[in-house]
Amino acid sequence: MVNNFIRSRTKAWYEDREVVYSFPDSWTLRVFSPQSQKTIDERQIYNSIQTPIGRAPLFADLKPHTKVCILSDDISRPTRTDLIIPVLLQILRESGVQEKNVQIVIASGTHPGMNTREKVLKFGQKVCARVQILDHNYEGPLQYRGQTSLGTAIYVNESVAKSDFVIGVGGIYAAQKAGFSGGAKLILGACGSDTIRHFHSRRRGVERGGSVENEFRKDLLEAARLCGLRFIVNNLLSQDREVTDIFAGDPQEAFLAGVEKARRTYAAPDPNNLLLDMVVADAYPFDASCVFTRKGWWPLKRCQADCHRLLLSAIPKGVGDHGLFPFVPHRRHKLLEWLRRHMRKTLARPMVFFHSLNTNPQAPDPSIQFTNDLAHYLQSLEAAMNKQEFTVGFYRASSLLYPS
Repeated sequence: MVNNFIRSRTKAWYEDREVVYSFPDSWTLRVFSPQSQKTIDERQIYNSIQTPIGRAPLFADLKPHTKVCILSDDISRPTRTDLIIPVLLQILRESGVQEKNVQIVIASGTHPGMNTREKVLKFGQKVCARVQILDHNYEGPLQYRGQTSLGTAIYVNESVAKSDFVIGVGGIYAAQKAGFSGGAKLILGACGSDTIRHFHSRRRGVERGGSVENEFRKDLLEAARLCGLRFIVNNLLSQDREVTDIFAGDPQEAFLAGVEKARRTYAAPDPNNLLLDMVVADAYPFDASCVFTRKGWWPLKRCQADCHRLLLSAIPKGVGDHGLFPFVPHRRHKLLEWLRRHMRKTLARPMVFFHSLNTNPQAPDPSIQFTNDLAHYLQSLEAAMNKQEFTVGFYRASSLLYPS
């Protein structure tokens, strides 16, 4: 297994290093990945923020005394805040805003909080040393901002509510329910648990990559306006987590422009329409834990029932945690039952997690397997199937892609 390989990356944020996945020479690999785009540098990020879409530049609204809140997604998201926020802070200084009047609120929703090391990785040492960074707590303190026209009660982080000007920094990625993340959706990460739960349980959404003209997003846009979100900076990323585009400006107009580009960049063939023996979902850059790796396993849900399924995810944080969507909803539920419900089909063949942990997470059902020895797994598969020729659909950075 020397010549048949795919270069990828692993452990977004935590190591973010290159990794090589090797397959037997007799296997046929079909690789699907984001469309190749040129990466942009700091100057281009600066220019994109200074020439916003659908609204005036930031300096037109900002004064030295303006209290600015930068609402940022957390480390579960691959957004290059470490590159974007230093540039944004420079623009705020040039606009006359005093740094003491700037704070960052981490829009973590019901995700676990970030430790000091993670904040340094996410924002950079200099930003952490100079700017106040606040963790959102979905239990409060919160401030009521009113109801949307659909009747959703909006309770938002008190620090966000007390700010004069809120800027959202996030990414545009294919997402369940919303179609695509980004834009107004970031405000949900700064809301209380009841508001977050209401959106996910009461608002109709769409499949990942679906139309952004849906009830879920329309209600979110109204919520964002109630909470004072007035400017966004959203990135698109390459398969190696490099910034390829910045869409900055009005929370809706800049977002829609970004979605148009994202559709051209992240669309991939539906594995259900392909003749494949195996589907491999490489969940990078959402590969920190099983909880968030779910964003990358959609090819395993959509492939034909007799395909072998392999999920590549480093999961350095193991199973992980999510207050609203725990990986296993109750200790009495078998992991397989939970996966079947989310896969919406019977797993005719085992689903295999390939990871880098020294020990395997608990898997209470043999139909869900974990391995950290890819070569052994592939050799065992050849022996079990008594053949040496497999056709593999390899979805590189599957957590960014969506089925076209």
